[in-house]
Amino acid sequence: MTLDEWKAQEDVKRAKADFNIRKAGEGCSGDPQWKKMVVLTKKEKTEDAEDEEELVRNLILKAGPVTGALLQSQVMLSSC
Repeated sequence: MTLDEWKAQEDVKRAKADFNIRKAGEGCSGDPQWKKMVVLTKKEKTEDAEDEEELVRNLILKAGPVTGALLQSQVMLSSC
């Protein structure tokens, strides 16, 4: 048996890869799980929010290094 014969025999034995390629939007139009989905938008900052951020920054700066670090971590946690 030659190398070419062996390769041909192995190609016959080997299973070909069969990929199930999905299309965009497949299955989502009739799925009741997604019917109530809405687009989320980010709220625009108002002047009040900017003023509040400035007050928080000033509070952190005046508080001192340890307390300021604690306040800053709380602000970061609450903004998430």
